[in-house]
Amino acid sequence: EGLSEEAPLPPPPRVSPPTAAAPAAVADAAGAAVGWGLAEREESCDNFCLRLQRRCAGHAAARPDAAQVAALAERLGRPCSEITQGESAYDPSLGAAASAETGASCRWRAAPGASPAAFCGARPPAASRGRRFCPCEAPPPPQP
Repeated sequence: EGLSEEAPLPPPPRVSPPTAAAPAAVADAAGAAVGWGLAEREESCDNFCLRLQRRCAGHAAARPDAAQVAALAERLGRPCSEITQGESAYDPSLGAAASAETGASCRWRAAPGASPAAFCGARPPAASRGRRFCPCEAPPPPQP
């Protein structure tokens, strides 16, 4: 299921950059709190969110459009020099910047039909020097 079939996400509110303790909170289309952060190079969103004691929000409603990726990158202090569609399971992502002045190339769209597990577990290849934008949410409460 592609992003074109999903209802557009509301623009994320202005927030401070995330810290290791808690990612910036945004609300997805379903109203659940989803925090966004920037993973390390070659890191999956599963690993990134786990480090924050959260889980990856891989459902399609948590996946942003191009304008939301641009706003997110800006808030995280990594403005995009360009935004392209992307087609990899590890998108949305931030490519390596040519220089500090030019910013980096951002890709906003995950591979069409990527399952939540594939989306959350995907890692950018080392050669890309890319980093993922990761949606994280609180884990479900423990079962009694």
